[in-house]
Amino acid sequence: MQMQQKDGLLGLGMTILFGLVLTVVIPRAIPVPSSIEIASTRPDFWPRILCGILMALSLSLAAKSFFGTRRPDSPQPCRAAFSPRHLGIMLLLFVYYLAMEPLGIILSSALAFVALARIYDHKTSLTVAATAVALPCVLYFFFSRVMGIPLPMGTLFY
Repeated sequence: MQMQQKDGLLGLGMTILFGLVLTVVIPRAIPVPSSIEIASTRPDFWPRILCGILMALSLSLAAKSFFGTRRPDSPQPCRAAFSPRHLGIMLLLFVYYLAMEPLGIILSSALAFVALARIYDHKTSLTVAATAVALPCVLYFFFSRVMGIPLPMGTLFY
């Protein structure tokens, strides 16, 4: 099977998968209180938006691979191999998820940002440190104070 056909089948499969997540998983997995009137503050708002975007991208991959034209002399796209960096990022995201409850969102986000900058060999440590402190604090302030959405502060700080 040619790479173009594989991409098309992958796009169709991912479109179906994200469609099921959008129509079945999200409504069953995320409880939405009836008292919420503003759609953007509903707990299922961003998962639905993200799932819709991923569905559209998957569908565009399928459409491009099935209906797009490719010259016979054009080179095949480069397929990146799975690297230790990919494994490090996946492990970091898993540890970040686990650290959210005991450390809270501010500290775990700051540590994850520093670790991600380290994985990508970012050299300017002052910029990384300033961003790692400022960005989680600003986002926490916005969501907790402006939007009124409670975020985890961590069990270590109670």
